[in-house]
Amino acid sequence: MALPVSVTGVTGTALFEPVPPAALVPLTTPPLPLPPTYRVPWADLLQKVFAVDVLACPDCGGRLKLIAFVADAGVAGRILDHLGLDSRGPPLARAQAPPEFLDPGPDYDHADPSYAD
Repeated sequence: MALPVSVTGVTGTALFEPVPPAALVPLTTPPLPLPPTYRVPWADLLQKVFAVDVLACPDCGGRLKLIAFVADAGVAGRILDHLGLDSRGPPLARAQAPPEFLDPGPDYDHADPSYAD
């Protein structure tokens, strides 16, 4: 199909052919692929940091399998109570050094010692 075209004062005709739909470029670019995420299992991290294999059975040495994760404190307390284990943590106390490690303060009632030359 020939259409009249005018470009900066030059008049002429141009031929336009229909473009197949497969050759059209979409107006929106596709989203970029996300970078790969690297996941390290929690048991491997604990073994790396503490040198303890938390999934090794203490009785037979076989592999343990995680079957549940309890995040609710009430549910965890009921499970521990049912098993006859202590479900309460230790009492909270303010951290302080034992008395023998405390440095005594200055005694302002006495004069400074004098040293012989």
